[in-house]
Amino acid sequence: MTAKMPFRSRFIAGVALLTLGAATAVAVDPITVDPRNATACYIAGRAWAGNAATPVINADGAISYYYNASWVEIPFTVVTPGIYDASFTVYTPVADLTAQIDVRPKSSNVHYITPDFAIPNTGDWGTPGDVAVTGIPLLQAGDYLLRVYNTKLIHNNTAADRAPGYDADSGFNWSIITLTNTGDLPPMGTVSGAVKSADMGAVPVADAFVMANTGTPAPEPGPFWQKGYWTTTAADGSFTLPAPAGANNVQAGQPSMYAISGSPVAQATVAAGQTSAVDLNLPSRFTKDQDGKYTVKVESEYFTGKDPDAFSTSPGAYASSPVVIQGQAPASNGFFCGYMDVGNYVDVPVDIPAGQGGEYTVTDLYFNGYWDGSSFKDAITKITANLGTADENSVEATEPNSAPSGSANPSDGYTTQGSTTFAAPIVLKAGHNLVRLTNMGDGAVNAAAAWDAFVLVQKNVPVTATARQALRIAAGLDAGPSPAAGAAFTALNLNTSGASAGVIDITDAIALAKAGKL
Repeated sequence: MTAKMPFRSRFIAGVALLTLGAATAVAVDPITVDPRNATACYIAGRAWAGNAATPVINADGAISYYYNASWVEIPFTVVTPGIYDASFTVYTPVADLTAQIDVRPKSSNVHYITPDFAIPNTGDWGTPGDVAVTGIPLLQAGDYLLRVYNTKLIHNNTAADRAPGYDADSGFNWSIITLTNTGDLPPMGTVSGAVKSADMGAVPVADAFVMANTGTPAPEPGPFWQKGYWTTTAADGSFTLPAPAGANNVQAGQPSMYAISGSPVAQATVAAGQTSAVDLNLPSRFTKDQDGKYTVKVESEYFTGKDPDAFSTSPGAYASSPVVIQGQAPASNGFFCGYMDVGNYVDVPVDIPAGQGGEYTVTDLYFNGYWDGSSFKDAITKITANLGTADENSVEATEPNSAPSGSANPSDGYTTQGSTTFAAPIVLKAGHNLVRLTNMGDGAVNAAAAWDAFVLVQKNVPVTATARQALRIAAGLDAGPSPAAGAAFTALNLNTSGASAGVIDITDAIALAKAGKL
């Protein structure tokens, strides 16, 4: 009898990584992933013009009415870790579709997601076609969750080429998935580090999407584009991910207010059973205005939370998705949040530079083309920071129909961007904030705004220790350094003309303010 070689296991970030010795081949039963057991769905794209329907679970196990930017989540159980291939049947008359499969242990936030794979045009909704996806790693035994993503109209849009036809036909039906074991896991290690933003004072980036992959990195890493092993960062920006031994790309993104293309991609060489340290810098889109105040445009479509979706009960009995992403040339970044009703919300991450927490003026960019045949309807948008925490605060404003003045067609507001500056500022803390936009009011009276982006402008630049010292010296409250002190004097004596040249006075405090330090 041939003895089986032992294996060693260890746990990293909630996932057991297995190091397998040579072993006698043992038949592994295929795993059936049945959509009839699906527990959740998520829709962020339109089904067809005028409809944002959610999927239907059919009696035979097929998922239908499955359109762009959607996923369906199904539980399954792994007995034998290893590498698996997925096979399933699809039905669609639509060409050039793509999808991904995402798997993770039920108790973990560490995922593996495949590269995009093609969904064949089968010619008709009732004509079957086969799909095979290879190389899916299942790292440990136990309960898992599998998602199928419809990625066609998310992943063919990049910042360099936003396609206005984002919400064109993009649907396919699909059925029961079979996972077949094809071998042992490769040698594995881990990558571990933190994501911070250097231009924001090394602020840790919480809830950033961080991933380790091979081949071509994800062009726009974030809530709608992952590749390889991925997770989201902890409050201190830290992460740990499994990675196959060898060369790996490590990247992070949070495109709501950071660089759309994410962090520079780090190259990590991972050794089996070892941890590679990788820290990532995620550039923000913050700038300073002429008064030294921080300002940033936050893209609302990169939301990380919204009203939950529910499956449609049957074809023809559609459940509408509360919020979908629409593509449109006039929109900032080419996308906006549409198909909104009164009461709908989105949650958008917003980070503030170190030492710059405080009041920020909000200007919301939106579309409102609602018309009920007799009157233009105003929308009411409420913006809440850090809901449910001690830092919770909110502001509210009316957002009128945005059709151009004198337009004969009020629905032109759906293709014309409006802008509203809120009368009161919102308070944001330095570091991580979660901002919720909610359509308020009475549905019989009010329209719902379709949110595009919002611009934050710092209301008052916080006084720094340097500027505070200059003010106290100018007021005679503190003794200041003399010119002989060199660097200490020079740091405070910004005005070097005339009578101010050899003293620290109010003109220096003003100069410090203009430099963004007051």
